[in-house]
Amino acid sequence: MANTIGKVTEYLKEIVDEVITKDAKTSALQADPAIVRALGRAGTIEIATTKVSSLGNYGSTGYAAGDVNVSWQPYTLSHDRSIKVLIDRREENESAGIASASRAAGDLARQHVIPEIDATRMAAIAQALNATGAPAGHLVTEALTGTGKLDKSNILTKIGDGLDKVIDATGIDEGHTIYINNSIYNMLRMSTEYDKVKELTVGSRTLNLATNDIDGNPLVRMPSERMFGSLTYSATSSTAGFTGDKAINYVISTPRYAQGVIAFDAPKFIPKENNPDYDADLYAYRIFHDCFVPKEKLAGFYVSVQAALS
Repeated sequence: MANTIGKVTEYLKEIVDEVITKDAKTSALQADPAIVRALGRAGTIEIATTKVSSLGNYGSTGYAAGDVNVSWQPYTLSHDRSIKVLIDRREENESAGIASASRAAGDLARQHVIPEIDATRMAAIAQALNATGAPAGHLVTEALTGTGKLDKSNILTKIGDGLDKVIDATGIDEGHTIYINNSIYNMLRMSTEYDKVKELTVGSRTLNLATNDIDGNPLVRMPSERMFGSLTYSATSSTAGFTGDKAINYVISTPRYAQGVIAFDAPKFIPKENNPDYDADLYAYRIFHDCFVPKEKLAGFYVSVQAALS
């Protein structure tokens, strides 16, 4: 029985991991395992930063001497999340297996785990740019009403200006991901700048809605429920695991500059035969996750919010 339980637990984890990998909008923000390591104390990790000294002249003594410095900065994860559900034997039979641990695992990942991971990463980037010491001009407020509002007449130019700022700060001129609130994407699709841009062959801003990119930088459409600058997480299981405030219009992200971390991701399965209290399978799931933006990487992001972050 123990071996069977182990196999079922492993299978349930594979279901969740596959769904997260496939369906998370922010999978590009997942930290490189090579630069993340666990510390001895719970809930803390370290992320590596590498600095190489500059070039010097080659001369009679050969190469200019330099060095490589790898420093490890500790970060504390904030979101230790969990749930447990019972799948009653009668309900499983009457639903022809729809009520099952495997279905619960997949639906939990799609309906709650992925939205929370995506929302956490978007909010973390916005909050990092709102902190003391963040580069000026990389967090902007662009309301949807009032004077100077964000609308179809300027949306392409504003995103393009943000791209230029990030490119100038990083020296990386391609591969930036633009995470855009789905309602703002619809505004972009109706852009009145687009027709003008299509006619230009020099110095133009290229919007391609067929391939979803701006100047070759991919656009990722984000459900509006995952685009907030501030999040409040539910302490108890409910219909929604979090609520958001201060809607985000779009986030421009340089590849490998944010570190989305899932430090612990594990299901637990207790079959009805081993459950002394209920004639039901028990499925439990726990995930420990967060997202960090090292200070030296902050200039690689640009965020537009609808209301100023506090």
